[in-house]
Amino acid sequence: MSTNFIYQKKKALSKLYCDELINYFEEEIKKGNICSGQVSEDSKPKVSRAHKNSIDYDFVMHLPTDPLHTTLETILDQNILEYGKRHTFLTKIDPYKIYPNANLQKYNPTGGYFTEHCEYGMNKLSRNRVLAWMFYLNDVTDKGGTRFPQQNITLKARAGDLYIWPSYFTHSHHGVASPTQVKYIATGWIDFFIDSEKKGCY
Repeated sequence: MSTNFIYQKKKALSKLYCDELINYFEEEIKKGNICSGQVSEDSKPKVSRAHKNSIDYDFVMHLPTDPLHTTLETILDQNILEYGKRHTFLTKIDPYKIYPNANLQKYNPTGGYFTEHCEYGMNKLSRNRVLAWMFYLNDVTDKGGTRFPQQNITLKARAGDLYIWPSYFTHSHHGVASPTQVKYIATGWIDFFIDSEKKGCY
């Protein structure tokens, strides 16, 4: 069992399903239903391309009318259960669930989330996060990935691979930009259970 608390499930999504998500995302980009990637500054979301250069699309996973998104949630649920089996103390703290809103993100060549960060913060959108999750949707063979400096681990972008990790300062991370290739991801959070609603690409 790994002791770094970074969970990996290779090929959690099929290549066909990843391509469907990318095509869906590209259609939303054409419609203008996207926003520039945001970072947290003084507990407020802010666009800063020097820190994060991406195109983001915010979506709700559990809409019963959208099988594309509910499939993603079903696969994620299965793997979160497995994460809890591996790290049983997590299941003894407070109830937690998948946050219903998630992001599709596109990083064009040289684009990335350059600043080292963690997924937890004191603003109302991030203070209940316990875990973060990420699916890579395409293969990036020219450097693109995600770096966890404290664990000395760099994740390689491979289509369908899922990663889950703690949202706290112990698992700060940053993107690794590809100089030549586009990177697509789907990402979101698992929160301690609260009644709240998140809006926007953050």
